[in-house]
Amino acid sequence: MASLMAFPNMVFIDRDAGQKTGQTDILYKADASSFRRGPVIWERIIGKPWVRVLPLGPPRVISTPSGDPRQDGVFSQVLRPGQVYQVVMYRVDTIDPNVTDPEKASPESRPDASVTVVAMLKDPEVRDLVVSHDQNVGGTWFRKVVTTRVPTVAVLQVSGVPPFVDAQGVVRFLMPLATAFDPPAVHHDQSVEPLLPGNALSYLVRLVDDAGNWQILSDAFRTKQRKVTISFEVMHIINDGANGDTTAEFRVWVMEGDTSVKDYFFGDVDNFPISDSPSPGNGTQEWVPLAPHCPPFTLGPKDVTDETSEVGLLTRGLIFRTASANESARNYYDLGDGFPGKAGLPSQASFPFPTGSGENVQNVPFVIRTVKGNPDVEFEYDLTAFFSVAYM
Repeated sequence: MASLMAFPNMVFIDRDAGQKTGQTDILYKADASSFRRGPVIWERIIGKPWVRVLPLGPPRVISTPSGDPRQDGVFSQVLRPGQVYQVVMYRVDTIDPNVTDPEKASPESRPDASVTVVAMLKDPEVRDLVVSHDQNVGGTWFRKVVTTRVPTVAVLQVSGVPPFVDAQGVVRFLMPLATAFDPPAVHHDQSVEPLLPGNALSYLVRLVDDAGNWQILSDAFRTKQRKVTISFEVMHIINDGANGDTTAEFRVWVMEGDTSVKDYFFGDVDNFPISDSPSPGNGTQEWVPLAPHCPPFTLGPKDVTDETSEVGLLTRGLIFRTASANESARNYYDLGDGFPGKAGLPSQASFPFPTGSGENVQNVPFVIRTVKGNPDVEFEYDLTAFFSVAYM
């Protein structure tokens, strides 16, 4: 785990009180198990090159809560009105942000943590920076487009609660859910994702020019509700777990978080033949059509919470054994042959819902496969379904 935090992340400079600059303190934390050699930290003022923070100790690091600057520490930066300060942290020293842009890097080259600080005047001398603005909202994303009279930095934030006015008279969020930063330009097109569908949210975008003047735009919005449709195609018997053919029964659960919202049961442990190598003419014993047993299921449209954001499929099969207890297979780790309980959805059992502008998809194939919790269990199968997601 790694984190970078700025105190404050917006520096307000009060010229009426004689201030010409302001200061932010950067607190970094790096888990020793992941950052065995300590973190690699880079910093820059927008418009200037990235510079590595060295040394990770006095005099640059002014304090360290744990006593070990390889684990955590605090360093400061003085800023003038209009300056934008960025800090990134990596666990390796082979990545140079001057070469690999942190904003456009591949997942394996992205920083483990980052933070952006904007310095501005407490009382702007120019407040009319915005020429026009527009917005769009989906189920998992929010987009804001702003044009300004002069080049500005744009900081877009989204929160689950409305902004408030702090002790300095500044409108801000206490705990934003997401933040997007755009470098100096007259046209800003920013998006934040992922957001939870069907939720009331607020946005705040702050535009800051190179003199430290700023203007904010803020309003409430609501993301679209999510509708999930699941259709079941076929079940493939990979290994029937028997020397010859056998019989089996199956359960399939549609899960919303750790709660079953639909339960299918089909087959008969004593009288539903399956086989991994069926006789000619009995191909459906290996490739079992699911439509007759598992009709399509629709979930929503509905609001989504953290607890219900994941949707997926769990399954358990039970085969007949003559010489011992009936043998089961499942795609989750649990004891017993019944409902999996409150263990939650394994990652491989959750539908990979896309976010952003491509969030609406139709008939995406999805395969779940049983796992070998017991090496002595040979019974194995997979199940193919299709999911569609629409936001409305």
